[in-house]
Amino acid sequence: MNQIGMVCLLCAASVAHAAPSGKVAISSRTRTVEIIDDAWGIAAFRMQIPEDWKFEGVVLRDPHCGLFPSVAYRLTSADGRAGYQVLPQFGWRWSDAPAFLSANRQFHCKTMPGKTPAEFLRYILPLIRPESTMGPIGPTPDAQQLDAVIAQYNQRAAMTHLQSRAAGGGVQTHLEYTLRGEAIEEHLRVVVQSYEQQVAGSHVNLISTANVAGVRAPRGQLESVTAAIAPLIVRSSATPEWIQRIERKAADDNQRAFAHTLKQGQDAQAMLQRNHEASMQESQRNFDRHQAREREREDAMHRNARAWTLYAGDEQLVRNAGTGEVSRVSSRAGTHAHQDNVSGDIVITNDPNFDPSFYLRGSWTQLENVTP
Repeated sequence: MNQIGMVCLLCAASVAHAAPSGKVAISSRTRTVEIIDDAWGIAAFRMQIPEDWKFEGVVLRDPHCGLFPSVAYRLTSADGRAGYQVLPQFGWRWSDAPAFLSANRQFHCKTMPGKTPAEFLRYILPLIRPESTMGPIGPTPDAQQLDAVIAQYNQRAAMTHLQSRAAGGGVQTHLEYTLRGEAIEEHLRVVVQSYEQQVAGSHVNLISTANVAGVRAPRGQLESVTAAIAPLIVRSSATPEWIQRIERKAADDNQRAFAHTLKQGQDAQAMLQRNHEASMQESQRNFDRHQAREREREDAMHRNARAWTLYAGDEQLVRNAGTGEVSRVSSRAGTHAHQDNVSGDIVITNDPNFDPSFYLRGSWTQLENVTP
């Protein structure tokens, strides 16, 4: 949604023709008007207006930034010279954590630092009333009640250790401008609500909304027009059915958000478990490799020591392939050994072609040399 484009529903304009005159007509008889929420098929808003006045209204939804649905509407006198307007709700976000700020921009949220009600009034005025002259800014008649609500929220948050803080309030001002050649006065009201949350340790995430409304009338008639329509405005409200649908949607959204957060936590836990198991397996493999290297080193030292012992004693190891028996014999006579299968006697020679069967009785087997 283009917030700036939406708020400029009733921009002041100068037109060079004769200005109308006379008192704005306001019938004492009223009629009921409604704003229909086409998405849910129910009335979202209902109010009484003078029967000869015009009414336009719309339900607005923000598909990106998670703002609640809201209504915007305007009443206009039959001659178009006076009216009351509730502008589309303005929402924005801010964070000093780059990741949160980037996510807000990714979802096309308006991003700007937090503003007090007076700061927001000065920010929005050139966009909605570009040719107006503004008077002093003061508190709205219900400013104390708004401040009390904010203080109550902050008190509950502190008692429950909720990492959130509310701010905002209400201000008003008097405007003068020219509309269709006639001097116009307007009483403009701004209410800002901001919720500051602690995220990612010491970082701050800010969610803010601003509601802007104004009563306009020809110069000199603002007080009488306000007095006539104020009781109707006070009694106007969103319908109970629409409020229930919003509350149910908020609960469903919270449930989905909780389920999403829970799944993220479960996925993170599963990933941690997998990483832990992989780390333990890798540690076991490293331990096994280390143990194998140690055994190889010890075996090599043992073989070297045994080989040295055999060398120093002019001895060698031989094995009978038939019986698997290993014998320690002298190496002075040679390295080729044969063993009698009956008596077990061993003869040794340097001649690789020597066959004891030609010279000695018995059944002989050539023995294998064994490396220590």
